[in-house]
Amino acid sequence: MACEGANYAKTDRGIRRNSRDLIEGIKLYPADIGGHTSILLNPDRARPVFHINAESVDVAVAQRLANEYESKIKKWIDGVHQ
Repeated sequence: MACEGANYAKTDRGIRRNSRDLIEGIKLYPADIGGHTSILLNPDRARPVFHINAESVDVAVAQRLANEYESKIKKWIDGVHQ
């Protein structure tokens, strides 16, 4: 997902509202899902994009989270706060 310059900072501020680890990107643990579910938002070192990796024992949950965080990043870039 494309995310250049100042938009990275907007995305970072939006992400900071969640429980997270800051290793090789930003790893979030959705409190409302539990289990072994996480989302890794990893900025590309060579291109102005974020890689969105969602993991869950339920493939449908992982896909839903990937779509949800892509939408959130777009809103953060546009200045819409959630």
